[in-house]
Amino acid sequence: MSPFQVEWIWVLVMGTSVVLALITIVLIAVITSHKRLMNAKDEKLAIIEESQAKLRALSNELIQTQENERARISRELHDEIGQTLTAVNLNLEMINGEGDIKESDLSKWIDDCQKLVQKTLKNIHRFSHDLRPTVLDNLGLLPAIRTHVNGFKERTGITVEIEDEGEVHDLKDNLNTILYRVTQEALNNVLKHAEAHNVMITITRNENVIILRITDDGIGFDREKKMVSIPGNSGLGLPGMRERIQLVGGELSVSSKNGIGTTLMVEIPLNEG
Repeated sequence: MSPFQVEWIWVLVMGTSVVLALITIVLIAVITSHKRLMNAKDEKLAIIEESQAKLRALSNELIQTQENERARISRELHDEIGQTLTAVNLNLEMINGEGDIKESDLSKWIDDCQKLVQKTLKNIHRFSHDLRPTVLDNLGLLPAIRTHVNGFKERTGITVEIEDEGEVHDLKDNLNTILYRVTQEALNNVLKHAEAHNVMITITRNENVIILRITDDGIGFDREKKMVSIPGNSGLGLPGMRERIQLVGGELSVSSKNGIGTTLMVEIPLNEG
């Protein structure tokens, strides 16, 4: 074999090696890219599945909350309004019954009926306020919160102060509702669990965000344990509040330790609301 042929064979072998090396590099790149795409796809699927699981859990929790609230209203309608109207009916039967009734006794029965009717009207007003306070629609967030706080202080004896910074009267309806319900639920939690004497509610608004901060001087709690749903709890609970706030792009944070009270803070970007 001549030197010329040997040289060409060598060139051919080297060229083939280079081509195989390039093919190997391309294959490795394709396989790596495919793996990355599959990993990214798996990550997206995992995120989607996690989001769907959260939505299902929130949906179940909201359904359970609705059912608990319906049960509560049903009990109160039966126990309070139903029994009061029954008493009114008995009084009217006595008034309309046969036999002589002294004028003083008649006035007494009528006066008792009037008191029972007033009590019923008061209970109906309370039910209506719990379901959807008209002051929230008519006057806005702060008057609604102040009205609720005044009733809360009268019922419980717990001192509640409100501070507001920035204009909060022109928020969208969904933000008004969320912030009001969070305040309502936070005060319910203070009453049920905190053993607090004082609560401070601060609402701050700037150009881009509205912040609601509720602080009590109660006994505090283990935050990790309270972030799970409590069976039979008729309120939103912390998980329900967090999910509801996240639906409008906001965040809920809770700071609490046993014995030093609790601070609940809600931050909602106004461009998301």
